[in-house]
Amino acid sequence: MSGKTISLLLTGIIFLTSCGKITYDKEPQNKSFFAMDTYMSITAYGKNAETALNQAEEKSIRTGKPMVCNKEKQ
Repeated sequence: MSGKTISLLLTGIIFLTSCGKITYDKEPQNKSFFAMDTYMSITAYGKNAETALNQAEEKSIRTGKPMVCNKEKQ
């Protein structure tokens, strides 16, 4: 086989194997909440999706607390 033939075969194999559909282990997990004066909706996939969503919510709320300027003083 010539070099061109091998190159074409390898290119074809790589092209055909890389054109697959992405599949996920589970259905998407969604979480919506209010933080930083904004309604947020987050979607995560995979086996640790629920944990990641909870951590993202906590971090968003914690990050937004120092930024709130319309919070009433107690």
